[in-house]
Amino acid sequence: RCLAFKPPSSLFHNNETGPEMNIRIPGFDHAKGDPEPDIHNFDRNHHKVVICEGLYLMHDADGWEELDGMFDLKIFIDETDVDVVMERLKLRNQCIPGYTPEEISVRVDKVDRINADIVLKSKAKADIVARNVSKPIQKEEKPPSPDAMSLALSALD
Repeated sequence: RCLAFKPPSSLFHNNETGPEMNIRIPGFDHAKGDPEPDIHNFDRNHHKVVICEGLYLMHDADGWEELDGMFDLKIFIDETDVDVVMERLKLRNQCIPGYTPEEISVRVDKVDRINADIVLKSKAKADIVARNVSKPIQKEEKPPSPDAMSLALSALD
């Protein structure tokens, strides 16, 4: 089961009328930690391309399977070293208020690692699988201030 995320039926709102399609799309702010419904609007009459990023967009259970027909092209960014991903998450999640680095580390190991295993199973549903070749941030490169942290984290998004 997907941990920490609600299925899309509670987040995506499709108001389809004939050939026009209007979809309300959730937004996500890592500093808040939860998806917020109806932050973005996709209107096929005004937008030619929309890029959606998310862990479960190709997941085939827990209510997420209903998204399958909403996308014309699905790309899976493959990071084969899950340990590298977990270290990146520990760094990125430092922006979440109210958590110590130790609590973040435990959450990443107990929740995010399980989610990563779930997400990897959806790779077969992608039209394109692209290998991530970016250089991971090293611990010694950790930004010294919250403002610098925000800038560094925005480069990861």
